[in-house]
Amino acid sequence: MSRLLLDEMLTAVIAEQLRDAGHDVIAIVERRELCGLSDADVLAYAMEEGRVVVTLNISDFVPLERDWNSAVHAQPATHAGILLVSTRKFPPGGRFVGAMVTALGELLDAGGLPVPVTSAYL
Repeated sequence: MSRLLLDEMLTAVIAEQLRDAGHDVIAIVERRELCGLSDADVLAYAMEEGRVVVTLNISDFVPLERDWNSAVHAQPATHAGILLVSTRKFPPGGRFVGAMVTALGELLDAGGLPVPVTSAYL
């Protein structure tokens, strides 16, 4: 079963609805100790937990992943994957939460998450 970690800008409601559908999803905003972590620390936490990071923060996570998987790190580590969410495809507004729940639920059901050490766009 795939496990997700929703980055800080994604609401706990998304995580709750996906859990109600039987998926293993947590949102950073649900865990006080995770709020305010740097992006690198979020990715490290997700790696430790075996969770794919779901984020709207494309501009920071794309270079972070590139650095993470390169020789920049003395001991490159394997993360579970990063799922990048484009606001062009999922514009903020009244339908955002429902659209995210539907898209993530379908992806989880189909086993279509990124493989470890890669990223993909939702």
